[in-house]
Amino acid sequence: MAHSIVEFRGRFVRLHDLDIVAAALLLAEVLRRDATMQAPTKLRRNVLSWETRFDEWGPGCVDLDLDSVLSDDVSIACFRTLLARAGTLLPAFGDIVPSDFLSSRLGLSNGSVGPLPTHLVQSALEQLGELFSDTSA
Repeated sequence: MAHSIVEFRGRFVRLHDLDIVAAALLLAEVLRRDATMQAPTKLRRNVLSWETRFDEWGPGCVDLDLDSVLSDDVSIACFRTLLARAGTLLPAFGDIVPSDFLSSRLGLSNGSVGPLPTHLVQSALEQLGELFSDTSA
């Protein structure tokens, strides 16, 4: 699989497409599991839509469109919280995010995607978080 560039306010990280996909799936999982998570509607809608949009993006063209999705301090702060909470889901998987988790969230038959080492997903979450190291939120 290819690599894509994820940008936010002129900063960027280059990540393996599958690592971005897995990180985004975990962000959506946090929103579904945590009823106390008060994400702005635009952020919630976009994060949840990523699960169904991956087939629209070709290799090397994964675009989370963070500049549009994170347009204010509230959404930025919420996204940073989502990233942190997504990371707390990884230990339950052990060393590998199983293929059935990835495939089922993407609406694919089991075994279509993955498995993926959890350390790669953790690294992707951390690198995405680095995009916000200079933001006030």
